[in-house]
Amino acid sequence: MVLKIEIFIYALSCAGILYFLYLKYIRYILADSESLALFYLNPQHFINVPPVVPVILGTIAFLATVLLVRMTTVPHFILMILKGSFGFCIGFFLFYLPATFIPPEYLPLKIETILNKEIFQSSHLFVEVKENDTNIRKKPGIKSESLKKVDKGNLLLLTDVKKIDRLTWNKVLIGKKNYGWILRVIPAKIGVPEKRMTVAYKFYFKYIDLFALFIGSIGFYTAIFFHSAACVIVCPLLPVKRRFAFVTVVTRFITWWLRITCKIDVNVKGYENIITDQTYIIMCNHQSAWETFFLQTLLSPLSTVLKEELMRIPLFGWALRFLKPIAIDRSQKFKALKQLISQGKERLEEGISVLIFPEGTFFSKVVPGEYLKGSAALASSTRYPILPVVHNSGEHWPPDKLLKIPGTIQIVIGPAIHSENHSIDEIQEKAVSWINEAVKKYE
Repeated sequence: MVLKIEIFIYALSCAGILYFLYLKYIRYILADSESLALFYLNPQHFINVPPVVPVILGTIAFLATVLLVRMTTVPHFILMILKGSFGFCIGFFLFYLPATFIPPEYLPLKIETILNKEIFQSSHLFVEVKENDTNIRKKPGIKSESLKKVDKGNLLLLTDVKKIDRLTWNKVLIGKKNYGWILRVIPAKIGVPEKRMTVAYKFYFKYIDLFALFIGSIGFYTAIFFHSAACVIVCPLLPVKRRFAFVTVVTRFITWWLRITCKIDVNVKGYENIITDQTYIIMCNHQSAWETFFLQTLLSPLSTVLKEELMRIPLFGWALRFLKPIAIDRSQKFKALKQLISQGKERLEEGISVLIFPEGTFFSKVVPGEYLKGSAALASSTRYPILPVVHNSGEHWPPDKLLKIPGTIQIVIGPAIHSENHSIDEIQEKAVSWINEAVKKYE
């Protein structure tokens, strides 16, 4: 029952955003043609079409409701589509609204000029009714026969304008090849102010609209971009440990975002194996980008061993530098190992734990790849303990796919493996043995 309620919420939100886009953009573009204007400009006109249309729509809605109630299982692809669309809805409104309503005074003149430049403009003008019970007359004149009345908010297609006896009349489309005249303004009289009955305007699709739709559709990637820019500005002013707290705000946001939009939750076992104020070498399997974000919230401050190409990404790479990562060239293994040991020792002595993905690349299934001995070598050299971690994030955030799969990511933290009086091979064997035992639970 809970799943069916969720599906109903997802479907309702998707329908809501489609309706919003229809009201904001689509109807103007379609209604720029006289042959389509009557049908598309005012959604309430659906009730005025031949009775067969509402009957068909009502029947479809009824059958869909019955099908949902009677279904014992919901096809996975339907759930995926609905959840992805629901995520878009949230992302769209979180970012669309601020982007659309940026006050002009906060923008440089050149940027404001570009953003307000039209990409598309309608060939017709549209007339918006401003008062209820406004008459549309057969001819331009107060005494002319009233053809119909329209209410506030109705939109009409303007086809001509006439001025008679100091009154301005708009000729509007009211039926197939059928036109009427609607008054623009009732002039002021002694003791009575001017009353505007209608307002005419063109529809413009501007770069600011395109920009708002774009940042709304890409969701948390926009958050990463703006947060990275903020980190570049703020982090140089903060002490090292506070930098980590500031930078990892976005990682907490991504974890929350996935839970809300994609229904991906996290279950962590083994918290008791983490000793407060202890610095660790974390040895973790690598299945997706998810663990690179989440582990920053699990143990902080944390320095990640990563490929140096990431540091070259504008803004993101610049912000990443403030987390003091160990950026290595994976093509030069011997040099990379020396760099790992020297820089890893520096980080550990500063009280910063080191995160290592010894597989070196993504393995989408919960089966370990060939674990390199960098973690064991660093532990043997520094005498700091290894904290083994295993998870199944690849089942829900596949590295080679755009779609995310709803479910719960399981993450297990093992007991610390102490490195005193042990060789590199002994440390490696202990760590890999624990990992192999842990991954069997997911097979």
